[in-house]
Amino acid sequence: MTIEIHPLPQPFAGGPTITGRDALALIEEAWQLTASTFARQQLREYQDAQLASGRKAPPGLWHPWIPGFAWWVPLRLVKAHRLPPPPAAILVVHDMLALKEVPGVLPAHQDDVVRRIMRQPQATLWELRAAALYAGAGIEAEWAEVTSPGSGRPDVWIPGHEAAIQVKCLEPHEEPLDDLERVFGNLHRAHHQLKFGGPTCALIAIPRAYSFKAWDPVDSPFRKTLRDWFSEPEFARVSAVTFAGEPRFAALGRRGLFHFGHFAWSFLNPNAAVPWPKDLPLLSDGPGAS
Repeated sequence: MTIEIHPLPQPFAGGPTITGRDALALIEEAWQLTASTFARQQLREYQDAQLASGRKAPPGLWHPWIPGFAWWVPLRLVKAHRLPPPPAAILVVHDMLALKEVPGVLPAHQDDVVRRIMRQPQATLWELRAAALYAGAGIEAEWAEVTSPGSGRPDVWIPGHEAAIQVKCLEPHEEPLDDLERVFGNLHRAHHQLKFGGPTCALIAIPRAYSFKAWDPVDSPFRKTLRDWFSEPEFARVSAVTFAGEPRFAALGRRGLFHFGHFAWSFLNPNAAVPWPKDLPLLSDGPGAS
């Protein structure tokens, strides 16, 4: 039997639109939240590496927020500056908006959130983004990994559908789509944790992925591997899979306004033991995302 796997159409409305002034306020709030625990020290190391390498973006595995702080901190006391935030700073804004959208996280679990953002930044921020995606769309969602740590619950819980989302994040890589072994290895890890009886989704976050064009052809190695994966009976407990790339933003026509969004591909498992609910959206840009 041949199974054709196609990405789902984009079901969510666009992300929030905010003013440049509000964006700067959120960057400052993120700095105040993290400076004393890790950001100030890492920023010094990042700035030293900039000077040593003579490059705008020094090599190294930096916390995702540090390049944004490197732009903001020298400007934070210059009240009259008019410089628009660069993409690295907008990423910080994006995540701070997410923190405010997910209920029950701040201030109740602020210390735990900061600690997890420091120790496991990529995975933690993607859990947050997944929970905020639903909360921002008016769908009740719990960032259970933070609100109920050690309980055995999934990273993100959608109580209205008893749906579970487990998030795995690849380590940053220059060519992240080429190493399918790493991609599907993380999918296998998520599958082992999705034992909740209801609809489940494995969300695989891929840092530095800005396009899935290489995976678009139906006969691509990615599509063939995904079809094989879905055909295995042991994977029937996974209802859907989402592959998420870097968050993105666009400056709007009016100066100082920015629009935020995600880009990802989601696929339903045609052999799922419990299908993903039709009225519960999945993050996806649809065919030909680029």
